[in-house]
Amino acid sequence: LGDYASAAASIAVAVDQPVSPEEQLEIRLTQAEMFRAMGDTKRALAMFEAIARAPVEKVAAPALLQASQLKLDSGQIDPNKAAEVYSQVRFRW
Repeated sequence: LGDYASAAASIAVAVDQPVSPEEQLEIRLTQAEMFRAMGDTKRALAMFEAIARAPVEKVAAPALLQASQLKLDSGQIDPNKAAEVYSQVRFRW
């Protein structure tokens, strides 16, 4: 916990592996979560928003949820809009 250097190194190794596009999305979702944990919310939000557009629900739905939480926390959306997003996401994965 909190060992971001090791996490970043492991993610870098995983990104370079010959895996399926779905697995790449999962790796990128983990990377975005690491950026959020490190406090790099701008970078995390950009990644979550990109992943949320993917046609793979098991990564798109959590990414959309994470993006909406970051937007709510930063005042980019209000609680009503966040509730709409949460309602949409709850049955997606």
